[in-house]
Amino acid sequence: MAQGSEITLQDIEEMHQKIQEISYYEVLGLRQDSFDASQVSSRYRALAKTWHVDRLAKLNLSPEQKNKAQEIFSFITQAQRTLSNEQQREDYNLELEGGGESLDVAALIEADSLFLRGKNTLAQGGYKGALDMFKEAYDLNPDNTSILVYMRYAEYMLLPKNKNGLPINTIRAEELYKEMDEMHAQFEDADWFKVILGVLAEGAKHDRKAIYLYREALLINPSNREAQRQKRLFEMRKDKEQNQSLMDKIKGFFGR
Repeated sequence: MAQGSEITLQDIEEMHQKIQEISYYEVLGLRQDSFDASQVSSRYRALAKTWHVDRLAKLNLSPEQKNKAQEIFSFITQAQRTLSNEQQREDYNLELEGGGESLDVAALIEADSLFLRGKNTLAQGGYKGALDMFKEAYDLNPDNTSILVYMRYAEYMLLPKNKNGLPINTIRAEELYKEMDEMHAQFEDADWFKVILGVLAEGAKHDRKAIYLYREALLINPSNREAQRQKRLFEMRKDKEQNQSLMDKIKGFFGR
């Protein structure tokens, strides 16, 4: 594939075959013997822009081709995660050299594929199906805390809600919020995490924390549509509650 050219179906077939034979270093265009950790993120971003499944949607991929595209993107993502983590990189180097405990690369790729499908299912409102995919993905790759975050979020979305869209029983919502809040430091610069944590905070009746998190997410990424939507819904709920409170006071005054 020429630099800057559009991906074709043939490119997908060739890249899918290629990732069966190359290492994480090779897919990112890095050398193992002169590894420079500072180059991992930039190489990953360049490849992610090319191979992200959303970018390939216009090709009208068949289910088989879509799965291959997801496996390619998952391989690239796993390469970035492994080579960005010193301990995981050392373990991977041992595997390449034929020593140490072998990493189950196929399981990691399958986990990422399930994770991507789970996020798509979640976005379409299929919370139970998404939760099942996240659980399976997390069983395959328990080191990926992003999967855990989405798994807990899907669980929250399945909690029975009142007419305002908030949990009827806040006990589990509070537990989920506290668990995710303890992970906040790991995702300090992740706008998507702040949106999820904001939703959990709102469900656990931590309203000030929720609106703060939505605003933080928009500071990181002003075009985050989910952050915009959740902030708007939050403000609408607060306005409705204030109006209802005012009406109740008026009724109470005239009912004396």
